[in-house]
Amino acid sequence: MTPIFRIPAVSTALLFGSLLAAGTATAADTGMAHEHHHDHAAMDSAGGVPTPEGMSIRIVAPADGATVATDAPLTVQVSTEGMDASGDHWHLYVDGELQAMVGGGRTDYALDTSALESGNHELKVTISNASHDEYDTQARAMIVVDGAE
Repeated sequence: MTPIFRIPAVSTALLFGSLLAAGTATAADTGMAHEHHHDHAAMDSAGGVPTPEGMSIRIVAPADGATVATDAPLTVQVSTEGMDASGDHWHLYVDGELQAMVGGGRTDYALDTSALESGNHELKVTISNASHDEYDTQARAMIVVDGAE
């Protein structure tokens, strides 16, 4: 089984060059590779930085409790309000592990579920500013990965 993505260090310019490209985001083009300067486990428990008024994020798809297969990408779709597309972007976590950073107004991300074991997994999305400080607004959904062939 292939391990879930790891995040090597690259420049912020590369990150936002990738984030601002048009189309649906995938692991190859979301700027997954950049140096993250924050301890997200600590930020999750602390709640992040205060969310600006009018900013929000929610998971549109998959539905909470959805069953997904491991043989096809899962499209994670969000709806956001109040984001500044010049720097704000959203982070996708699976079971607490950062999977992607998506920006440039994109609302979809094609998540490769082939590395996930069968069973329950938590998706979490947060909004982050250009400095990669996560706001305390977030949304969560549970999925069930079905590895049966």
